[in-house]
Amino acid sequence: MLKVNSIFGFTEYPKCSFTPNDRLEVEVHYPFVGLLDSADRNKFYKRLCALMKNVTLHEKGVELTRTDRMLIAAPAIILSFGFKHFHWGRFKHVFVYPEAYKNKKTGNYHHGETSPIGSVVVSWRRVKEGLDNPDDALHLLYHEYAHALMLSRKGRYTREDRQFVRRINRHLEDFMRSREIQDSKLLRKYAFANPWEFFACTIEELMERADSLRDYHPKYYAFLIKLLNMEKYEGLLLQQASWYR
Repeated sequence: MLKVNSIFGFTEYPKCSFTPNDRLEVEVHYPFVGLLDSADRNKFYKRLCALMKNVTLHEKGVELTRTDRMLIAAPAIILSFGFKHFHWGRFKHVFVYPEAYKNKKTGNYHHGETSPIGSVVVSWRRVKEGLDNPDDALHLLYHEYAHALMLSRKGRYTREDRQFVRRINRHLEDFMRSREIQDSKLLRKYAFANPWEFFACTIEELMERADSLRDYHPKYYAFLIKLLNMEKYEGLLLQQASWYR
């Protein structure tokens, strides 16, 4: 049974058997993983195993293969890879629908949403579109996991979490409202709906077009790299972006 400590995340990692084909599927769709050195790659797959065993994936009218499940979980590991303490707070459920689904409370149809009570909901069609086109900065999983990351770290369980929250609170809205970024030719209009969507949309940019985000908005790019503790892996994000071209 996976042991989880609410303060420090996973304290004992379960064992998973990832075949060479499993790893190939992950690394083809997420080249960042294949670019890691052997120690960090082992760390990645340990965290992937822990997440897959600790988070329940609910198939809502769609049948998912083992590969599908890995591809759904992998971006959550990449996004939080720079954190020493690996945890996702209260997030324990991912619901996957085949198409846009109806939100029972609002009556509106959505392709993705994140609930503060601990769940992420996505449309499988939109997920596959993001996987099939890795150079458009439209990746539903990264988008929803960015929301989940903000919510999970607000618990301020660790020093890393407290730093993350302080930096978000002090700087995120200022970046969103800066004239340079408001006039951006890179970011889509939806990014400016509010600070939470700004963060989620720009995470999509960082994870798929890091070089473009660096070139268009270098100060904000540097802020995100520091915020996610990704200084060690910055070169890999840039190399991944060039591979996507």
